[in-house]
Amino acid sequence: MVVAVAMVGSITVLPALLSKLGDRVEKGRVPLLHRLRSRDGESRVWGAILDRVLARPKTSAFAATALLVVMAVPALGLKTGVPGTDSLPRDLAVIQTFDRIEAAFPGGPLPAVVAIKADDVTSPAVGAAIDRLRRDALASGQMREPTQLDVSPDKQVARLALPLAGNGSDAKSEAALATLREKLIPETIGRTNGAEAFVTGQTAQSRDFNDLMKGNAPIVFAFVLAMAFALLLVTFRSIVIPIKAIVLNLLSVGTAYGVLVLIFQRGHGEACWVSSPAAR
Repeated sequence: MVVAVAMVGSITVLPALLSKLGDRVEKGRVPLLHRLRSRDGESRVWGAILDRVLARPKTSAFAATALLVVMAVPALGLKTGVPGTDSLPRDLAVIQTFDRIEAAFPGGPLPAVVAIKADDVTSPAVGAAIDRLRRDALASGQMREPTQLDVSPDKQVARLALPLAGNGSDAKSEAALATLREKLIPETIGRTNGAEAFVTGQTAQSRDFNDLMKGNAPIVFAFVLAMAFALLLVTFRSIVIPIKAIVLNLLSVGTAYGVLVLIFQRGHGEACWVSSPAAR
């Protein structure tokens, strides 16, 4: 929808405004920036860059491509997930309070929540399966106390909170979630007739989000690139232009994500951002 609105605006509102303004569109100079233009209105900075690029096109193309590829490489380590408390600075007062609560009451804020559905979750068969699930979870060493079981008033749904090992987003929590989903639930609730169990919670949401992204991203990329290729092919009636545009788009997007990973995931340049007046 954003792309569609921008496209409609660019072919309707923008041309109309430019036609209405005419030569007045050049009015209102930004201080100091007008000095970067020559008398004929061309940018001196871009002119100087273009002169050097056109003087050595092969060298410039190779150097620019190599730089973009190097900057895009960190994007291969991009980690996605649902934002949580681990993404916030630990020196914030509210996060320090949160850490103290977590230390005093471990496992409370970020448990895995198992939702059990049955005709009667308090029946002997379902109740025994839930008790066994809780015992096996604690015995595995990947889940811990305190656990909590809540039953709905109609006794058709039960909610079992099982705190996972780790901080909720690390490898320990991921392994504990896999054990809960792939082993413990199938061996307990899964063997009870008429009962179903589903796992949610922050760790499960982050895992499901990542799986959904990985599964659908290739489809989205293929659709966007195919549409762009077809549109450019019909517009310019050239195969080289669409291919070049797609490659440059992939390089630019990869570079953007690579920079995001370097700064916000790996922390490079963090001191500059935190100490800058804008950050304050």
